[in-house]
Amino acid sequence: MSSKNCPACGSGDVVGVVRIEAMPVHIGSLWASAEEARGCPRGDIDLSHCRACQLVFNAAFDPEPLEYTHTYDNSLEGSAVFMDFATTLAKSLVERYGLREKKVVEIGCGKGKFIELLCQYGPNRGIGFDTTYDSTAPNPAPDRLEFVKAHYSAEQTGGDVDLVVSRHVLEHIPDPAGFLRMLRESLDDSPNAAVYVEVPEVMWIVRDLSIWDVIYEHCNYFGHESLSSLFVRCGFDVIRLDNHFGDQFLSIEARPHHGGGSAAPPIDESLRVARRIEAFAEHFRRLRSEWGDTLAKLSAGNKRVAIWAAGAKTVSFMNLFDASRRIDSIVDINTRKHGMHLPGTGHVILAPEALIDRRPDTVIVMNAAYREEIAAHLDGMGLDVEILSA
Repeated sequence: MSSKNCPACGSGDVVGVVRIEAMPVHIGSLWASAEEARGCPRGDIDLSHCRACQLVFNAAFDPEPLEYTHTYDNSLEGSAVFMDFATTLAKSLVERYGLREKKVVEIGCGKGKFIELLCQYGPNRGIGFDTTYDSTAPNPAPDRLEFVKAHYSAEQTGGDVDLVVSRHVLEHIPDPAGFLRMLRESLDDSPNAAVYVEVPEVMWIVRDLSIWDVIYEHCNYFGHESLSSLFVRCGFDVIRLDNHFGDQFLSIEARPHHGGGSAAPPIDESLRVARRIEAFAEHFRRLRSEWGDTLAKLSAGNKRVAIWAAGAKTVSFMNLFDASRRIDSIVDINTRKHGMHLPGTGHVILAPEALIDRRPDTVIVMNAAYREEIAAHLDGMGLDVEILSA
């Protein structure tokens, strides 16, 4: 049993799953030197499962070392694959909720690209909240779009809101129930507002064994059961639950609940975390061992190995192994990361074109969703390499 109660429902019926020690607490911070990157703050992950509401969470999570500033960058807008997904999503929300000349709010807007899309396709007026927002960056639509470099507050939205969006934020919040209750209370004057929240899908981790998605920043891992029941407990009516991006993401759409009873929707048996979580610990150890053997064999064969993308999965992958000497290059299409260093190992992050001179034998793709896009990029640079999907 875990010594910590569930942060979503408060239950003490919690069991430990996997423990990982001394992982970098930030996966998106940009470190100016290898020494700083290797000395980055670290924390333990005590992955635990609540048998009451089915939340998976880090029982060892401590928010103290975490600080999100404008140097934090985990944006994926440089990928055509990801932008196709984001654009399609923005258009579908605009159509589904009739968002034309309406007010939209995004909590945790990052660099602001998604709320820009929502305002573009309406057209709508938007307010984006994010402590990491770079206030020196040019506003693409100053007549319709406002950015607030702070946490969300109802006072700054200026009255009635038609849509609130929060993508890949809830999993970072130690008290998700408190956050959602605050959000629900802030919508008292917006009774018809729609809420769209998107998080990583825990079933992608426990069923498809995407173990590199277990990272310190994510203190909570939601599935259909835990996310929908949390929204209902916090005063929302659940409209729909969907999976996206090859089942890697889970979204919930809801509205403020007004009187009467409310219940979470029925969940298909195949989406129940309890059916998979017990075997996950063994699968985690096996997959970690297999990849350790693969890296050792590549190193023994004097193969030059590169990893494509310097995001969360790569930080997790690199720090789960003694991989510092086994990986020759780490590249990323995000130009803001070039010349910076990977948390934990200190690898410098290069532009993909650096591979033309470094001539890797093997490129590890951390997310198979981008494999074809990356393969085309490698082919365009005249590189004939072995591609492995982690």
